[in-house]
Amino acid sequence: MSTKVRVNLREMYPKYYNQDCFVEVDQDVYETMNKYDHIDAVYKRKVDYHKGYFSLDRSPFLELEKEGFDVNENLLLKELIHQELISFIELTIKDLPVKEKERILKKYVQCKTLESIAIEENCSIPAVYYSIKIVLEKIKEVLIKNGYDIND
Repeated sequence: MSTKVRVNLREMYPKYYNQDCFVEVDQDVYETMNKYDHIDAVYKRKVDYHKGYFSLDRSPFLELEKEGFDVNENLLLKELIHQELISFIELTIKDLPVKEKERILKKYVQCKTLESIAIEENCSIPAVYYSIKIVLEKIKEVLIKNGYDIND
């Protein structure tokens, strides 16, 4: 007889469950769920990596050089816009719920891995991954809504 494991579906699927929903499942079922979540997360990271890899292939000032603009003047403008964007992202993060704010700061400010965050918070790695992904989507929506070009 296999042992039962108590699972919080909100931690595993934060996109679909807004409140805690505890379910008891067999250990084998729980391991299968984690295995497929892991496979899905690896695939998404691989796709994100390759998108980033190919985006590094272009020069951000290529269009400006073709038009005859002075790139140095535009670098100063880009730097000002970059500083404004960072301050806007900081304000957006301050408005997030406490748990999401903690996770995004642990990941990107303290440079912790998803595994170490999951161990600290006593939850699964996919739960941390999806929570951070949802926060990034929220930040992206706010930036688009306020007129920022997220491709730069």
